[in-house]
Parts: sequence; structure tokens; C-alpha cells
Amino acid sequence: MIQGWLQWPLELRAACLGILGLLVATQINRAIYRWAWHARAIGPWSPSDPRASAPQWQDRIPVLGWWFLRRDAAYHGIGYWIRPMLLEVGFGSAWMFLYVWLCQGGNLPLHLPCDVTIAHAQFLSQACLIVWMTIATFIDIDEQTIPDLVTIPGALMGLVIAVVLPASSLPTWSHGKIEPLHLASPAGFPGHLADWPAVLLGVLIYLGWWFAIWPKTICLRHGYAAAVRYLVGSMRRHRAFSLYVLLSVAGSLAIVYVGRTGGISWQSLLSALLGLAWGGAMVWGVRIVGTLALGREAMGFGDVTLLAMIGAYLGWQSVTFVFFIAPFTGVLLALTQWLLTGRPAIPYGPFLCAATLVVLFTWPALWERNELVFRLGIGIPVIGLMCLFLMGGMLMAWRRISS
Repeated sequence: MIQGWLQWPLELRAACLGILGLLVATQINRAIYRWAWHARAIGPWSPSDPRASAPQWQDRIPVLGWWFLRRDAAYHGIGYWIRPMLLEVGFGSAWMFLYVWLCQGGNLPLHLPCDVTIAHAQFLSQACLIVWMTIATFIDIDEQTIPDLVTIPGALMGLVIAVVLPASSLPTWSHGKIEPLHLASPAGFPGHLADWPAVLLGVLIYLGWWFAIWPKTICLRHGYAAAVRYLVGSMRRHRAFSLYVLLSVAGSLAIVYVGRTGGISWQSLLSALLGLAWGGAMVWGVRIVGTLALGREAMGFGDVTLLAMIGAYLGWQSVTFVFFIAPFTGVLLALTQWLLTGRPAIPYGPFLCAATLVVLFTWPALWERNELVFRLGIGIPVIGLMCLFLMGGMLMAWRRISS
């Protein structure tokens, strides 16, 4: 099937994916309004608002449908239809650009040839990631929250893609040989990570992620024994308890199966799991240290789950770039928003998503300039821990100066 697809001209393939992107974008708009904490009946795919006009068949045409829906501006706000219309245009164009860019070897140095089959695997992974990031970005802009409905299925999809399409990882290269990025890159994948301890580590990371995102209440007022009972009780009372248990058990068994099978799929899955853990840990560390130093919440937990999701697609090395680039993209986005809307603040989720795009499209330069840094291995988390302590000290000093 892939060979037949590749017989088509690149421009025709890109146009088909652009049309598919338009269709996907209609559901992205739907998710932005329906998955938000305060769900709104906006758009042709949502339940009709009783105050608005009756839905018509042409309302569901991508892009043009929003032009027809401008008739409901009296209920949803003047110009409410402009953003979703532009989003659909932009998303379809973005899929076209991403596909052509990857097929022409955009994430490789100019002197290395591009394997078009691998480029398709990378496109599928990165296109899915961009879908989840787009939903998270606009919900975060609207409400300053990132719902689990985005980050949980997004992260699970990233783990599945890592198993099914291990070649979808960002590429690395050495002496003209191209290999998928894995947790030990640029060194070779250690043989001992195919044994039971590594499989157990993968399961623990997965279950730890579930425990972190599971809605729960912790109360230490009446002692540790009572706190444990209260914690378990609050987890069991959650409406999605059965689903969470099922996904936790099924995912753990799948990790064990892939780990014992071994091969490149296990290398890719373990790398994705480590990216999930490292991405979440970095933001969680900043959240904890910043909250303690400033005496108020420094970051929302949605930012933790968002970067964990991104790490499942990109791996721990790439998500480290995302973490450090995000503040610089934040300055640009915050300035743009202030000029356009007058709002001085913007949530951090869009910064992380914008930084992810920067990493994807500047990957060859980032990797070539920083490859030696990642040879430090375990030394990088140690350096990160030291940076957290330094950041905490500076924030505490700033709190005292400003008070």
C-alpha cells in the first residue's frame, strides 16, 4: 500500500494530506469547545445552542462553514468564527508543509539521504502530536487549564506509536549512519536494558504516571494510616475508576510483553517511557520548587502532564530542549498577545507547544551542536537537580526583595 501511495507525485500526496488535515481540524475545533472545563455549544459538530439558529448542512463544510456560522455572532460574540476558521486553514496547511518537509529530509543534515518510508512514520507521529498540542494550546489560552482528555489519550497514543512505528523517533546520525533517537543516544543502546530490571522500570514509570494523573485527595491531618485510607477512597470514588484500573493493568501487561519480546520496538517504547517521565519530572520539579519559594502555585499541573505527553513522542533528550526553549518562545507569544489583546499574561502550555515546534523544525542544528552534552548520561539529571536548587534560591531572594 505504501508503495502505491509513493507512486503519486509529492504535490498530490501533500494536497491529499492537506484536505485530511482540514477534516481533522474540524474535530480539533470541536474538542477545543467541548473538552474545556466550561464546555460551549459552538460549531457545527457540537450540540446546537438553543439561542442560536438551526444548524444547516453547509455549516459542516471545513472553513466555509464558519463563514455561514457568523450569523450566530449575536450569541457567541462578534468575530467568534474567525479563530476556528483560521485554525482549520492553518492546520491543513501545516500538515502539507510538515509532510513535504519530512519527505525532503528536513529533519536531517543536508548531506544525508532521506528514507521516505521512515519519513512517513515520522509524519504520523509528529502529526498526531501536533493535533493534541493544538487542542491543549487553545483550551489553555481560553481557560488556563489543560484537561486530562487531551494529555492522557495523547500520551497513550505516543506510547503505542513508539511500539508500532519505532522508526518514527527523531533521527540521529554518526559517520553517515542514521538511527532513531533512543534513551542512550548518541551511544549505543545498552544490552542490559533488555533484561527484567529494565522491564520493571518501564512498568514502574507507567504506573507512576497513572498515579500522578489520577484525581485524588491527600490529607495528612489525622496521620499516615488515615491518609492512605482517604487517598484510596478518593481514587475509588472517581467516576473513571474502572477505566483507569483497566488502562493501568492492560498497559503494564503490554509493557511486559514488548519488553520480553525485545528488539527495536522495546528500545523505542522504553525511550518513550523515559521521555514521559523526564518531561513530567522537569516541570513538576519547577512547580514544587517555585511554589515553595514564592508561597503560591508556580505552574499548573496541566503543564506537567502536557510536557510528559510531549516527552512520550520526542524522548528525553528532545524534551529537554523543549523545556529550555519554552521561556524564550513565551516572551514572543506574550508580547504578541499583549499587542493584540492588551492581556499581559498567557498560560505556559502554549509556550511548551511552541518550543516543541521549534525543536522539531531545527532538530539537525540542535542535535549536531549538543550531541556531546547527552553523552553525560545520568549527569544531566544531576545538573538539572542543581539548577532547581539554584532557581529556588533565586526565587526566595526575589520574594524577600519584592515583599
